[in-house]
Amino acid sequence: MKEIENAKAYWSSRGYDVTKVKVNIRGSTPFSKPVIGFQVNDTVTVYRDKAEEYGVNLDVAIAHEIGHYLGFRHYDSSHAIMRGAATQLRGMKL
Repeated sequence: MKEIENAKAYWSSRGYDVTKVKVNIRGSTPFSKPVIGFQVNDTVTVYRDKAEEYGVNLDVAIAHEIGHYLGFRHYDSSHAIMRGAATQLRGMKL
């Protein structure tokens, strides 16, 4: 899937190894909170409906969650993709 390739390329081009990351894209979220996605161990899950609802490009949402896999936290100043709130990722492109 192009969005997954773009997200992995974002981090690879910065020197990070993301070859072991697994990405699940789900259609809708079971959460009522503004959760676009999450990361557990080597697996990233992103909800398409929430990304669309908040105007966040799917590849940006995936790249953000991969950032957590790499150990980055919200608001990491060295990576704009790690902005914490979905509204801060709105309209961002990789």
